[in-house]
Amino acid sequence: MLDAQAKSQFAASVVVDGDVIPDNVRALFAAGKQAKAPLIVGANAGEASLKTSVPQMANLHAASGAPTYVYSFSQLPAGWRKEKGCVAFHGLELTYVFGAIPIGVTSPTTQGLARGGGCTPRTPETDAEDLKVADQASKIWAQFSKTGDPSVPGLITWPKYTGPGGHYLDIGSPLAAKKGVEDSFRAPPTGASRVPGTPAP
Repeated sequence: MLDAQAKSQFAASVVVDGDVIPDNVRALFAAGKQAKAPLIVGANAGEASLKTSVPQMANLHAASGAPTYVYSFSQLPAGWRKEKGCVAFHGLELTYVFGAIPIGVTSPTTQGLARGGGCTPRTPETDAEDLKVADQASKIWAQFSKTGDPSVPGLITWPKYTGPGGHYLDIGSPLAAKKGVEDSFRAPPTGASRVPGTPAP
């Protein structure tokens, strides 16, 4: 099943339950039955989904006319920034978005996922830059939940994604609006463990 999913055109892990998700994503969008609510979609710099399901979902959603915002999360704690080849791995952004620096990097889950980014599974040191990115990410997500627009006056203007090659926000230090989220993918070192079920880089 995982092999078939990896070869499909849209590989997001969406469960069609007949109630909340009544049909597959492409069919819902084709019929215009998707919610036209604002959406943030993205992944971390070391996740191959930046080249596949992230732009695919963003393209579908933006084409429906709904506000769409795309990101690539590139920040690493100070201790992992010093490790050659270490890249932002699956789940790392949650520690920042929920303001859990520095305690979040000590969690067994984060430690277990670190290998997927080619990082040493240990508690890395954090610094003022990490605290700043955590504060910024928290403000952006709070603004989005309040207004449907993640732009924060005086901090960042996050341009809407409008289609292939469109704008995305690089959430790192510094925050930066860029184009072409597919190009933001940074492959973890060869042999790095990855989350089961995710496509290889």
